[in-house]
Amino acid sequence: MTFLDTGILVGAVLARHEQHAACRAALEELERPFTNAHALAESFATLTGFYKVPVEAAAELLLGLAETIAVGALSLADY
Repeated sequence: MTFLDTGILVGAVLARHEQHAACRAALEELERPFTNAHALAESFATLTGFYKVPVEAAAELLLGLAETIAVGALSLADY
């Protein structure tokens, strides 16, 4: 399993991101990508704040990852 943090998540869903193609390719090549709620919340904040994506659109972009990425909690040992 490979953990995906905010940078990869934002890059993968935002077509105008400078690393969109690389992030999207990395996401598609991974066997079992996963993230956590904190990274999703950060991604939402980045999309709506820094990139000025409307709230509804940001939600749709991130919800679109549900078919590709598992969401789970990280244990203290994972850090």
